[in-house]
Amino acid sequence: MSASARRLAFLIKQNQPKVLTQEEANISAHRLARTAKFGSTTKYQKTESAEEYAQRFFSENQNAALDKRDPLAKLETVNAMLNDRKTEINDRFSYLSQKKALVLMIYGENTQELFQTYVQIAAFYNDDFRIPSAMRHLKKAQQIMQQIQITNIDHLKFSIEYAYAVINSDVEDQEEYYRHVAQSQKIIANFTDIECDDQIYNYKRSYLLARIYNGNGQCEDAITMYGDAIAEYEMMTNNETTENTARLYHELGATYEAVGDIKNARNYYRTAYDIYSSLEINDKAQELSLWLDEHDSDHHAYIPEEEEEDY
Repeated sequence: MSASARRLAFLIKQNQPKVLTQEEANISAHRLARTAKFGSTTKYQKTESAEEYAQRFFSENQNAALDKRDPLAKLETVNAMLNDRKTEINDRFSYLSQKKALVLMIYGENTQELFQTYVQIAAFYNDDFRIPSAMRHLKKAQQIMQQIQITNIDHLKFSIEYAYAVINSDVEDQEEYYRHVAQSQKIIANFTDIECDDQIYNYKRSYLLARIYNGNGQCEDAITMYGDAIAEYEMMTNNETTENTARLYHELGATYEAVGDIKNARNYYRTAYDIYSSLEINDKAQELSLWLDEHDSDHHAYIPEEEEEDY
């Protein structure tokens, strides 16, 4: 692997939020989901039966217990809220907890429905870069997968989340990162060409492949997959600009920089910078501002707005 490719791979790894210890999380201002607060303490214990877990969940969550509808009707409502992109992250966690309790009540353990729920919970944690929690639920899903037959699409979703967790796991050095890249590539090797109607997983697969290609120093292939990931993400979000949008453009710019295409690097860095600035993600905006100061004559240094003091 060339020196430029190695620098790019590590730059992209640094662009991912680090998995923090609890002490670091309390003092860090750079965590991806800065406002998320997960109030529920409900956890599935292996010693509990499905019935015991469901009873405990509803005894600890009185609002859910007051809903006297049929469990299947409740589950339909919960799924609708989880499928709604406008559902807030705190509410999403609550709905996932409700879904797990309802699925255990209706379908029981070692079922396809519970497998799908664990993968869905893992995806939630992956998206928040809470990798140990994602891994914990993926292992539960894997245990079920060893007991039952699952569809190719369910296997694809599991593999993408598993590879996603591996490549985003915290590392001590570059060599460990490259091992994670190789492991992620192996995990999804059989699922790169499977047709999937789920927009989220088409996007995640393209982004994951872009990260893998970058880790392997295959920058041209990475550029292609970043283009696919951006198009799929913008279609999925109806062109809503988010921190994920900025991250995609940031990493694509870094990839162009690695192959010496400064013109395209400048264009994508500028787009990422504009999004970071509009979202007031100051550390990333300032990071790109320094690069643009050197490479873009039209760029003006980023100065974050000062908050007004209350008198």
